[in-house]
Amino acid sequence: MSRPGRVEGPRYRNFGEALHAPDTQALLLALERDGFEARLVGGCVRDGLLGHVIKDVDIATTAAPDVVMTIARGEGFRAHPTGIDHGTVTVVSGAIHHPLEVTTLRRDVETHGRRAVVAFTTDWVEDAMRRDFTINALYCDRNGVFFDPLGTGRKDLDNRQVRFIGDARARIQEDYLRILRFFRFFGRFADGPPNAEALMAIEAETDGLKLLSAERVRDELLKILTAGMRLEEALSSMQQTGVLDLLFGPADWKKRVQHILRYRQIVSHDLPEYDLNGGEVSLGFLAGVTQETILDFSDKMRLSNHARRFLSNVFLLVESGIFRPDTDETAFRKATHRLGLMGQGELLTAGRWAWALSDDLIDCQWRLDQIRSLETMHFPEMPLGGKDVIALGVAPGPDVGEILREFRQWWIEQNCPSDEVLLRQKLSEFARPFTPNR
Repeated sequence: MSRPGRVEGPRYRNFGEALHAPDTQALLLALERDGFEARLVGGCVRDGLLGHVIKDVDIATTAAPDVVMTIARGEGFRAHPTGIDHGTVTVVSGAIHHPLEVTTLRRDVETHGRRAVVAFTTDWVEDAMRRDFTINALYCDRNGVFFDPLGTGRKDLDNRQVRFIGDARARIQEDYLRILRFFRFFGRFADGPPNAEALMAIEAETDGLKLLSAERVRDELLKILTAGMRLEEALSSMQQTGVLDLLFGPADWKKRVQHILRYRQIVSHDLPEYDLNGGEVSLGFLAGVTQETILDFSDKMRLSNHARRFLSNVFLLVESGIFRPDTDETAFRKATHRLGLMGQGELLTAGRWAWALSDDLIDCQWRLDQIRSLETMHFPEMPLGGKDVIALGVAPGPDVGEILREFRQWWIEQNCPSDEVLLRQKLSEFARPFTPNR
């Protein structure tokens, strides 16, 4: 997920492509030509040293933000002050819409656990000290020379260690989102156990998560659940430090984590292109699989209306019992039609969800075959609707919907007949209690 105001850029196959891209080199050279220093920084350098694909290119510079905009525009770029209070300017090439995020070196003046007041500096060590983890405090100039101002980032990256810079509690108190970021970076990059000092600091500062907005917490949780290669270890550490209890309430975390891991295993082996809302589904397992908890956590985490409806629909499908082994194809079709949830993605997710919750995976294999069979099933549209009900003398309003629900259930139970005379006769019977004067 991109940062606010950030334009999505291309992915580079390696660090060399990112560093030597014409726009990157042109901007770095222009800043240096005017007497300033400029280096690539953070995630693109870290991922580049690991040989990963590069998506975002971030640049740190000694030039002030207004100077960066002047220089960039002089080179034919568009420049947008996307985070001017924190020294950030987004520079975009008009030719290929390639974003470069350029931030002036800075140091923290005040921190409030959620955001900071910063002052600009020309000191690379000061800029590195305000960052979160040692592996994110690495820089590279336009000639490919790497810089490690703190002297620990490159070693930690080589050893696959995720450590806070300096005092772990102090770094967390600057921004409590770093608690969740630690688990995300651990799951993605670390080898071996999590850093003991980091876990002690997190356990002591867990309550600080209450200060964060639901949106920031949600977005970071989704990144943990969708990007971590060591998800089980990350979630286990979140449970041990009290993070999961604080966010979701006490629970049998071993069982809930196993549900997530089983769901991910099923997805990886079966039509991964249908893994719609995969992160939200895993959040649903963390929240607890009941209709009440699904709705509660959807509100708490400020999920989108689409994600909320998707999860609610999936849960209704699971709870309806259509995935029980004794459900035949006709009952399966009627149940899915009655619920009005014929979307292949929702049905497949529901099947995976039911499978992940099952104690017997072998007996549940048929569920996915059942879902795939829906591709060849035909679900006819109900021939009569609200206008036909109103034509019978029913006043527009909730009564129309109630009549249609009862009529639709009868229609499905009768195998969706198409005889118009029969249909209108039956609709009239359902409408009669609501038209006493007729």
